[in-house]
Amino acid sequence: RPGGGNGPVPTIGPSSCAASLAALGLTAAPAFYGSDSIVSYELGEKLRLLDRRITVNASVYHIDWSDVQQTVVLPICGYPFTGNEGKATVDGAEFEGIFALGAGLTASANVAYANAQLAENVPSTGGHKGDELQDTPSWTGSAAINYTQDVGNGLAMTARVGATYVGNRIDVTYARN
Repeated sequence: RPGGGNGPVPTIGPSSCAASLAALGLTAAPAFYGSDSIVSYELGEKLRLLDRRITVNASVYHIDWSDVQQTVVLPICGYPFTGNEGKATVDGAEFEGIFALGAGLTASANVAYANAQLAENVPSTGGHKGDELQDTPSWTGSAAINYTQDVGNGLAMTARVGATYVGNRIDVTYARN
């Protein structure tokens, strides 16, 4: 992911964050944060079966993640900034199935599991080695039914009914002074 800029964090006045920043060894919030990076190992399979009426995609993976972009919330004043904070690992699996039911009907479903953990203590976010990584749910999934009808002249009408599930995740933790 590319880096970006942070908004200003007050260091003087009644809502000053100076004490929270000093506890992190900073005099100001960083103006910018950099790209994070990953090394990913994946093993998967893509299959089409029964004359392409069934598609199955599945994979398992391991990710080593460094300079993770995480939100740091300053506890005394409550202001946040984004920083490149520590390392993480992610072990997971994904499964997707698409089934052509006939007469323009298609059903699809997917499920994914990710065990995303900090690989080291990250005092600026309050995170400890083994803690869940910010904004990364363990489970996600979706299912849908699509109906497609040719309406002539190379045009088609598609109707879709679907549901999506995103599991619990932590948004931020608070730096500990």
